[in-house]
Amino acid sequence: RGPGGSTASSGEAAAGGGGARESWRLACNQQRSKANATRALVRAVASWGPQPARLVNLRTGQQLHVTYWLRDDVKALCIFNREDTQVRVCICSHMDSCEEAASSPDVAARRFFLCLSSEDLRRAVLVTMERCAQGAQVFQRDASQGFRPQLLLLCGDRAKQQDLRGALRALMSEFLIHERPTSSEQSPFDQITVSQRSEEDAAAARPLISWPIVRPAAHKAPEPPCPVDEEAVA
Repeated sequence: RGPGGSTASSGEAAAGGGGARESWRLACNQQRSKANATRALVRAVASWGPQPARLVNLRTGQQLHVTYWLRDDVKALCIFNREDTQVRVCICSHMDSCEEAASSPDVAARRFFLCLSSEDLRRAVLVTMERCAQGAQVFQRDASQGFRPQLLLLCGDRAKQQDLRGALRALMSEFLIHERPTSSEQSPFDQITVSQRSEEDAAAARPLISWPIVRPAAHKAPEPPCPVDEEAVA
């Protein structure tokens, strides 16, 4: 190796390090742009407000006219049933999958039974919930324990179906963390557990619906007896 070999090697290493830093910076910018676009999509879908749709029961074929909206603050899909006037909350962190109905084998096998046209499939979103999700039986109350609760929602058009599916998948993939107690010697942050997530999601979803609270009528405490003057009585 010549006398200038070490200098050349140092220059190559510096050039390689600069290339790695540039590649890392480019990857960070791409990830930041992707995250910003995703958050913008979620905010846009949440800004729609209530939207009309049809909710299809995959087991009975029954179709209900419902109204849905996305809550970005609590990361939940809310569905209002016009028949029983009940609002049901579907927490995004409890969703196992969210896909186009046209690409689902379950929907394809039941398409004739469900009386779904090609246009219906193009604007339908299929959401599969986790088995352990609180209130997962809301969408299919007659589902047996061997099946995961599924929600088939027919949106107004193809564009809304695409945006809703993208927003739900974005909220599903968010990594939830919480701060550790100050006494912990490990990392100051930790991934949230399933039980903690269920409790916190349930607590966050409670403000979505406020029902009137009926309290029992207040009973007035009995007044103490008047003191008796023993000398006057005597």
